[in-house]
Amino acid sequence: MFSSYIKTFTTLWSGTAVSALDGSDQLREIKLYPQPLTKDLPIWITAAGNPDTFKKAGEMGANLLTHLLVQDIDELARKIGVYREALKQNGHDLKHRKITLMLHTFIGDKQEQEKGRVKENLRNYLSSHVSLLGKINSPQGDTENAYVLERAVDRVIENSLIGTVDGVLPFIQKLRKIGVTEFACLIDFGLDSVEVLDPLTRLNNLKKLVNEKEFFTPVELDIDEIRKYLLESMPKYHIPTEYRILDFLPLSSAKKINRALLKTSDKKLSGSTPLEEINERARAILTIFQQILNKADISINDNFFNVGGAFTAGH
Repeated sequence: MFSSYIKTFTTLWSGTAVSALDGSDQLREIKLYPQPLTKDLPIWITAAGNPDTFKKAGEMGANLLTHLLVQDIDELARKIGVYREALKQNGHDLKHRKITLMLHTFIGDKQEQEKGRVKENLRNYLSSHVSLLGKINSPQGDTENAYVLERAVDRVIENSLIGTVDGVLPFIQKLRKIGVTEFACLIDFGLDSVEVLDPLTRLNNLKKLVNEKEFFTPVELDIDEIRKYLLESMPKYHIPTEYRILDFLPLSSAKKINRALLKTSDKKLSGSTPLEEINERARAILTIFQQILNKADISINDNFFNVGGAFTAGH
């Protein structure tokens, strides 16, 4: 049912009119006014307990929003697999889909102290949301007693960004490995305004640390894919001939990029050249240069001067 609503809304968002019955049961055309400034409307589907919802989100090509209240990390990993497979089977690009995980967040100075500090607030907050915790059942089967609530509080704290910057980093890495691409931080769960706002500076520090240090699991880079992507948006003569992985951009004393130091990285990436770009003459010339320069790893995409070539006078 919700897929038809989403289709109607995205159609309206695109500027196309849709037909609908008004209050007098008269069929009328409806359009959005004023027209949206952004062309595409990003959509997230919330899913947690039912794998079919993950599959449906993938079939639609929507982003995914989920949480850990009724599932553990292993379950989430399997459901993310269902979502990704549905994306793939329906021709959607996995790289541009976001898998967002909602987590209760409180970044303080001491790991265990912060967990104890917010426990009572969480207990009060979750007492009105016991219906979300159906998987946590007491031995007596009473889903609204203190046992369930205490288990729920412990579960939320265990699966949260509650603690210190260093304390929560391993949890972020673990979630990133199963496919989570971003985190929705739930910061208001019964705390007063000062307690909500005070940790935001440390939360921002956590964000910077994760982004600047590339704390997320590294992605295997495919040079051929990078070259193919660049060819779609720029002239061939602008395509780089060499690719290197840098831990940071080296700067000069004037805060400009130090080009000499750019080449000091030993993490050079190489890719194969598409066969259609190599004719027989190019193959013969490449072989000659490999022999003259005594370098077997030279490719047709390498810069002549960077691999040791030079101008010489000839008669």
